[in-house]
Amino acid sequence: MNMIGKIKENPVVTIAIVCSIIIPMTVGITSWFYNKKIKKLEAIVKKYNIAYGTKISQSLPKTRAIPSPRSTSKTTEIPKVTKPPKLKPVTSVHPSVRLRGISTELSNDDVKAMLKKHNFFDRDWNKSGNFKNDFKDNGTVIDRKTGLMWQQSGSDNYMEYKDANDYIRKLNRQGLGGYNDWRLPTIEELVSLLEREKVNGRYIDPVFDKNQRWCWSSDTVKLSPGLAWNVNFNVGKVNLNYLVNVSYVRLVRAGQ
Repeated sequence: MNMIGKIKENPVVTIAIVCSIIIPMTVGITSWFYNKKIKKLEAIVKKYNIAYGTKISQSLPKTRAIPSPRSTSKTTEIPKVTKPPKLKPVTSVHPSVRLRGISTELSNDDVKAMLKKHNFFDRDWNKSGNFKNDFKDNGTVIDRKTGLMWQQSGSDNYMEYKDANDYIRKLNRQGLGGYNDWRLPTIEELVSLLEREKVNGRYIDPVFDKNQRWCWSSDTVKLSPGLAWNVNFNVGKVNLNYLVNVSYVRLVRAGQ
């Protein structure tokens, strides 16, 4: 019996023959399509690798390390700090007497009471006064008794009261003795310089220039706006003087 007869008589054989033909053909066709897809995919991968320099199999690209800043051989130069000039040491002053340094208006009775209180000499109002200063001359004059620093000389010329302010501003701009807070003394401060005895023609210690025979204070006369108090070192007493008259100026400042 030939092959066709067997197929007709036995359906199983028929199915087996058909499967032996169809399955290989199906696998072959599927394999062909699969290989074609793989090649296409490989072409895409290759193209991606060329464009982006990485592999498609990597889920994430590697993180590039951030380059550290380039070091330079040049070092930053720290500017040199110029040391301030050395100043002369200031003698520590511990005054035993504190005098009023704020200007005010005073009557005759106010001045007399002040002279008695501090034992200041005045030829007319307190002849028994004998206040003992403790002067130190270092270009300016420091009174260690009161803690005040005085101008050693004073103005070369006498002037009206209103012109004293210009003189003060000038010396403060110049920095007399290294300071810029000089001012007119109160009558209480100024009369502390009166000496009981006359020396070199003046009632003032010879540590001071004797050219300033009488000097303005910053205090004015109570109920007399046109008058101010001054000290006359030529005769050794406190005086009244009209503001339009003239006197010399000797400046003072609070010591250290």
